[in-house]
Amino acid sequence: MRFFRYIALIVFYLDLPVPIYWLILHPFTNFWRRNIRAAFWFAGLFSWTAGAIFITVFRHRLLAENISSPLAAIVAIPLIAADFILLFYSDKYLGHEKLVGHAELSGKSELTINGLYKYIRHPRYTGMISAMIGASILAHTAFAWIVFAIWLVCVQFSIFLEEREMH
Repeated sequence: MRFFRYIALIVFYLDLPVPIYWLILHPFTNFWRRNIRAAFWFAGLFSWTAGAIFITVFRHRLLAENISSPLAAIVAIPLIAADFILLFYSDKYLGHEKLVGHAELSGKSELTINGLYKYIRHPRYTGMISAMIGASILAHTAFAWIVFAIWLVCVQFSIFLEEREMH
């Protein structure tokens, strides 16, 4: 069952830094527009380095020794898989540059209303939330759920800033 602990760690590493990334870019869009490449390097390196440090320092509090039951894995793995599926389709309809925020920083953003975006307002965020729930189930600790709750508040704030920019 250690395998599932590693799956949870990978999800935490991939998704925990995302709101930090957006909270670096969105509030300071006008500043970052003057040097777009530096924005992506700074936000990306800072976010995922901070995430890696957090996970390394708190991994023992984040993860239980073993998941509680095979049922936890049966529930969690499809939730995590949904993230990858929604990421694939988000990238398909948005394109990689728009997915990472190039459109916002270049000032060429437009509302996408085709594909998944016809049915789900934020498929990328929906996938990440799904994966973080799955990872928290696999982690099987109260600390993981607390981290998820704080992360979710940060995601909601990121969404608010993004939608404000789109208006």
